[in-house]
Amino acid sequence: MGFRRCIGGAIALGIGIGVFPAHSAPEIEPQWVEQSPVLQRWLVNPPNVLADIYHEPSFRTKLRLGIQGRDRLGWELALEDAFVGDSSLTVSAGYQSDFNGPDRDAHIGLRYYLQPRGSYWNLAPQIGYRHWENLTGTASGWEVGFQTVLALSPRSADLRLSQLWAAPGTATETGTTQLSASYALSRHLWVRSHLQWRRSPQQSDSRAGFALEWAF
Repeated sequence: MGFRRCIGGAIALGIGIGVFPAHSAPEIEPQWVEQSPVLQRWLVNPPNVLADIYHEPSFRTKLRLGIQGRDRLGWELALEDAFVGDSSLTVSAGYQSDFNGPDRDAHIGLRYYLQPRGSYWNLAPQIGYRHWENLTGTASGWEVGFQTVLALSPRSADLRLSQLWAAPGTATETGTTQLSASYALSRHLWVRSHLQWRRSPQQSDSRAGFALEWAF
């Protein structure tokens, strides 16, 4: 039975990607169709798999609320990868602050993903603006860097690695490296954890965080 479903799915996939048109597809035994809801759906409305790869993002736009810290506990609110129309351009923004401390950080940035939006792996250069406060004072400036995304399961689980430099070339230049993992508990509700390292001439620290995300 599993073999039949596999063969039937392969035939439907062939129709979807244009290996052979629907009118010339091999004959499929009726019981195969009866046992496969996916095959039933694909035979009626063959999917355009190649178009999905190029246009359907493998990762989701998410709104995040979480906690983070090391010596001091804080919170964060962020919007991750809001797509601009059907393009590969996204907008991200966030704010984080200690509950009882001087650290505050606000940022906004644009990313442009270089691979098709449906790729399992993608890379995006990023440019934006960041304002931050800590024990050594207040600073702000342009921010540049990149983010890479690995969709472990498209639209269900992903890993992200980013490297950003705020106010590059100045006395307050700050580099931030972040590694995060997100997993879908349901269609809309995700959980996320991250590790972050921040370095500047005045101060260096690291922190870990956990968040709930709402995916759109």
